[in-house]
Amino acid sequence: MRLAATALVVGVAAMGCARGAPPAGGEAPVLVQIPLRVPPRTPEQVRQDRRSGIGRLTVPGLDESAGNRAALGRRIFFSPDFGAGGSAACTRCHNADHAGAGGLQSLAGAETLAVPPIVNLSAYESFGTDGRSHKLVEYMASHLAQLNAGIEEKDRDAALETAYGPALRGLFPFAEGDTAPALTAMVSRSLAAYLGTLVTASPIDGFLAGNDGAISPQAGRGFDLFFEKGCVSCHDGPVFGGRKMATLGLSMPWPGDVPLGEHAEYKQRRQRRVSSLRTVALTAPYFHESAIDTLPAAVELMALHQLGVTLAADERDAIVAFLQSMVGTPPPSFHAP
Repeated sequence: MRLAATALVVGVAAMGCARGAPPAGGEAPVLVQIPLRVPPRTPEQVRQDRRSGIGRLTVPGLDESAGNRAALGRRIFFSPDFGAGGSAACTRCHNADHAGAGGLQSLAGAETLAVPPIVNLSAYESFGTDGRSHKLVEYMASHLAQLNAGIEEKDRDAALETAYGPALRGLFPFAEGDTAPALTAMVSRSLAAYLGTLVTASPIDGFLAGNDGAISPQAGRGFDLFFEKGCVSCHDGPVFGGRKMATLGLSMPWPGDVPLGEHAEYKQRRQRRVSSLRTVALTAPYFHESAIDTLPAAVELMALHQLGVTLAADERDAIVAFLQSMVGTPPPSFHAP
């Protein structure tokens, strides 16, 4: 204590010299650094900081107009004559039991990829595998264009007019003298309103709110490892993903790939929107090409190829338990009306 007090006095005296006239001889004053001692943070404080940084998953509030649009969007979603160019329901590809995920599909000559989950989209910040759309309604419009590729526009509009024309125009009024919105635009907005309501609350939400007992101790350790290993650098936000693009194979090329290096063409080819992990335990097989059958194997591969980390078996199992704690029940509206 005496040494610290002496250092403080010397430091203050030196600072006082610096503000006044220079000492005799013209030499600059010597400032004594006083170390700032910050008490170490406890594991509980660190965990709470991490929880706060994730953000909360909430159900969007809908006024009467938005609720009516969502109701019509639900009707369209389950209509057996709407999707796939008027020959099947959207549920042909989107399985409610798997959070809307499904097998490999290709639309309008695009790359063949796994059908992604479609719940919790209200918390996403980018949509589609390429992440180009930043609003759900924009993505729905582009997706509908893919579904209707090769179909005559007049035939498509005639089918929409017969099935939904009056209902759509009742929900999307326009001023006299203005051009009426296209039927497909109104359908996109209705579907986006409906899909935005599909929120799956799960045990992890209680944990993020501060209740450690909402998930198992093993899952809680997995949450801590998720941060310590760096998984959260891509899988962040309320749905643990759905916010940014990333290149597959950042640390080690995936089997069959050439080394990453600095090749722009390779980077572009392997760029993918980061998937949400909220329902990952329901969506096997994994990755955009449905290449891996089990969640433990997928976790090990992601750690190795993206982060350069080899997980011990207990670490892998803890992270898997954490991911399984995110499984929630979709609302009743995710079933046919």
